[in-house]
Amino acid sequence: MTKRKPPRTRCPCCGAIVAALHVDKMPRMGANQQALINIVRAAKGGRVPTLELADRIWASDANGGPKLPLKTIAVMVRQINVKTLPFKFRIACGGGNRDGYRLLYL
Repeated sequence: MTKRKPPRTRCPCCGAIVAALHVDKMPRMGANQQALINIVRAAKGGRVPTLELADRIWASDANGGPKLPLKTIAVMVRQINVKTLPFKFRIACGGGNRDGYRLLYL
């Protein structure tokens, strides 16, 4: 008898073969947190500058978003990383919070 291999897929960032993510089992995220994940995932491994993230997340906000968008994004990233730890991916900062964020698979 042969062992059955787990389903595999390609990483949207780097194209490497990784274990399939079960999106249906992902934890619930707020609208802004989900928007942040979608924007960073669409960058396919590249960094998205923090101010660009803020502009895109709060583009439809009539008030223009929070007063401190860099700190707000840093807090959102921390919350996302705590929720997604069991799913083997996280959003990483490139040093300072102004350098931008990218998606990393663990």
